[in-house]
Amino acid sequence: MWAKAADKRGFDRGEIMDEEQVKSINWSVVGKILKKRIVWIVAVAAVVAIVAGLLFAFVLNDGKDTYSLSFDLRTPGSLGTYPDGTPFSVQSLIFEENLQAVKDAGGEKFADIDLENLPENAFTITDNSVNGEGEAQSYAVRYTITAKSGMFSSYEQGNEFLIALLNNYVNESNSRLDSRDYTAWEKTYANATTYDAAISTLRSQYDSVLASYDALISTRAYADHVVDGETVAQHRADAAADISARLTALSEWQTTDKYVMPGNEIFADSEAKSLMDSYALNSAKIDDLTAKLTELIGIYGEKLTSSALDTFESFHSTIASLTQSNTTIANTLGKLGYTLDASGTTWNKADQEKYNLAPGEFTDELDAVKGMIVASTAEMKTVEASVYDEFTDVKLMQGKADVTGGGTSPIIVAVLCFVLAAAAMCLIFLLAEYGKVKREVEGAEAAAKAEVKPEITFTDKNDEKEDLLSEAAATETDEEEK
Repeated sequence: MWAKAADKRGFDRGEIMDEEQVKSINWSVVGKILKKRIVWIVAVAAVVAIVAGLLFAFVLNDGKDTYSLSFDLRTPGSLGTYPDGTPFSVQSLIFEENLQAVKDAGGEKFADIDLENLPENAFTITDNSVNGEGEAQSYAVRYTITAKSGMFSSYEQGNEFLIALLNNYVNESNSRLDSRDYTAWEKTYANATTYDAAISTLRSQYDSVLASYDALISTRAYADHVVDGETVAQHRADAAADISARLTALSEWQTTDKYVMPGNEIFADSEAKSLMDSYALNSAKIDDLTAKLTELIGIYGEKLTSSALDTFESFHSTIASLTQSNTTIANTLGKLGYTLDASGTTWNKADQEKYNLAPGEFTDELDAVKGMIVASTAEMKTVEASVYDEFTDVKLMQGKADVTGGGTSPIIVAVLCFVLAAAAMCLIFLLAEYGKVKREVEGAEAAAKAEVKPEITFTDKNDEKEDLLSEAAATETDEEEK
């Protein structure tokens, strides 16, 4: 019952004891102890703070900083490809093969960098032109490369490695441009089995040369770049010359005369066979349409409706088109040495060994145009190499890599350790000396009280009692006088 009552009143014996103990502490004793030991407290706390700060700064936080460089890439071509057309991504700069290439190129300077045991996300590149959701956003610097400092023996090594890693893009770009094959088309030309294929190859290479120039001169700085005394735009005009018109003339010449390349007669015979099949198919269609047309005329006679007339017109148009196609085929086969017999169904070649070979005028013109395209291709290669060498670079936004602290801040650790160490030292001195100093203080106070005669003082209640006694004394005096 009493326990319940105590609970209702909210009393707790432990709390009462704690409060009483706190009230019994002599704070003057505490102050005296701390004042006496202040030098020791501060000294020990300072030592602990310094040791902890240095420990976090040079041991526990070692390797947790990051080095970063902001940069942008510039190239006359697309950032999505190397000059040889190979796909390129800025993330490939930190691929294993590129890291190894930079390390090998650095020799002893980078020899102690361990690329076989890289920590997770050892190198990262951030594209600042997109946000986390892949959406385009404005940016001051396009890319930022970051590396963990723990991979390097010093800041200087890390800074040099990052710069070398970025410059490797320029080296790789130039290397791929140098290895680009500008003569592959010549092999295709040499393997052509017909003059049509050879002319088509020349046209394709001519268009490719002009397209390469057009890609460069679309940027004004490149168009005005001077190579061997002429701007890129002027080199483009030289490459165009009258080649296009001469290629067109050769193509029309070959279409008309259907010359056969020496040594490739088999391909001419194969083409003739294909043409004969087309001629026979067209002839069958003409015969079928003519028969149907004759049948319809016999049925309708003079009672032709406008709809029937339209059908007849469609038949006539198709027959005319097929007839024209066969005329062209017959001309081509004639140039290949074939003639159609009296039955109109069989093609014969009078001389099996005779083919329509190209005259010297034709082959000389073909060789001349090819030589011009070879020369313009070589010139374009020189111009392109000069432009890439001048305008392919990595633009660094700062001279040296920025350092971002990692791990726990040594300053914060030092402050916390100072506070905790000071509190611990205070507690230690208080536990060790409080009882002794308290007895000394209380003894001194008792001795002081014994030497001084105590004065009677009244509290407010004593003052009230004195007033009552004075009134009683006054009343007693009045009665005596009466």
